[in-house]
Amino acid sequence: PHYPKQSHKFDIFAIEADGLIGADYLHHPEVKFLPYAAWIRNESLTLSLNSVDGGQIQPKTVSSLSLPKLSKVRGLDFANWLMKTVTEEDYVVMKMDVG
Repeated sequence: PHYPKQSHKFDIFAIEADGLIGADYLHHPEVKFLPYAAWIRNESLTLSLNSVDGGQIQPKTVSSLSLPKLSKVRGLDFANWLMKTVTEEDYVVMKMDVG
């Protein structure tokens, strides 16, 4: 993919904790897939899986009886990862789906 200059190639990263969605990236070797939930710290999180809307991070106090399909996932300190991955000279385009 090229954006906005047609002659410039980009590195593409996808951050997704839901393994069902992440499996789609196996068919896209041009995408560097990171199997995490974008988060504010590197820590374990509880994700409720919803086949319609994707996953949603749940608070630590949520009752496991009130939500179907709870799964433990790894959270990624997104701000820290971004600062380590790109430089000030890089042109960064970001698309985010937040549920």
